[in-house]
Parts: sequence; C-alpha cells; structure tokens
Amino acid sequence: YFNEFGTYGFDNLDLTLHKEFTNFLSKQKKLSVNTIGGYIKNLKVFARNALRDGFDVNPSILTSDFFVPEEKSDSVYLDEDEIKLLFELQDLTPREKKVRDWAIIGLWTGLRVSDWQKFNPNGDFAEIETQKTGARVVIPLHPQVRETIADCIPEPCTEQEFNRMIKKVCQKAGLTQK
Repeated sequence: YFNEFGTYGFDNLDLTLHKEFTNFLSKQKKLSVNTIGGYIKNLKVFARNALRDGFDVNPSILTSDFFVPEEKSDSVYLDEDEIKLLFELQDLTPREKKVRDWAIIGLWTGLRVSDWQKFNPNGDFAEIETQKTGARVVIPLHPQVRETIADCIPEPCTEQEFNRMIKKVCQKAGLTQK
C-alpha cells in the first residue's frame, strides 16, 4: 500500500514496521489506540488473504507479536433528563446550535455521524440506508427530533467538528459529568 508513511509490500510487514507505524499513527496523526488497532487489524486481514492468494508475506504479521492495540473505552450516554437539558438549551452560536440539533437527532435516532448526510425524514419516520452496515432502517422520530427539524434539517457537520463542539455545548447545558 502507499500513503504518507511509505510504500510497503506484504513481505515488509515485520515487527519494526509495526512499531514505526503505530508510533506514526499515534504521534503524527494523533489517532486513538482503538483506531490504530483497526488499522493493524485490517493489515493482518489483508496479509492473511494475500498469503492465501499466493503472495509472499512476512510471517511476523501473522504472529501475536504483531498485536492489535486496544484499550477499554467508556460508554458515554445521556439519560432523558439530560437530553431534555440539551434540547432546551438557548444562547448558542449558530455552530453550537447546529451541533446541539444533530446531537438531539443522533441521540433519539441512533444514527451515526456518517449517516447524517442521508437523513431525510418523511412525516413521523426517517428511512435510511446506513453507511456502515448497508442496512435499510425505518426510524420513528421522537417529538424532540420533529421539533428540531420543523423548520429545516440542520446542515450536517463533520465528525471532527461535532466531537470538538459537543463537549462545549454539553458544558453550557450543565452536563459536565463524564
């Protein structure tokens, strides 16, 4: 594969590369441990498939030493009272309001940020084909979602913008507990 880290064949996927690649993703790209683990897991899958298809593969990548980094992550959620605080929050900048509105939509529909571009409700329901699974789902719209989109659907924001701004919006709503 080729990216800004360099060009490598399956025969180059050794433990030195594992260390350098995980350091690059962590320090240069500032990715989380679990995201880095996803990249390593995919490399291992590609390598196993390449080996099966007759390509030369460095045996190191198939060992447990070429590990998939992971860390336990916290499940963050809001209860109904906390969602109500967020929903009723006023005095927001336009960007904060957009993020708050998408938080309300996401909390009550369960949609991922990657599906927001396709969010197109029809009456009391939204039908969408999810990006991650490709599943077609029909979602009943909670009254707060219907009120949030009554005038118009907010312009979608990127995952990075949402993650950066939602913490500030929650703080404004008095939601500071992890």
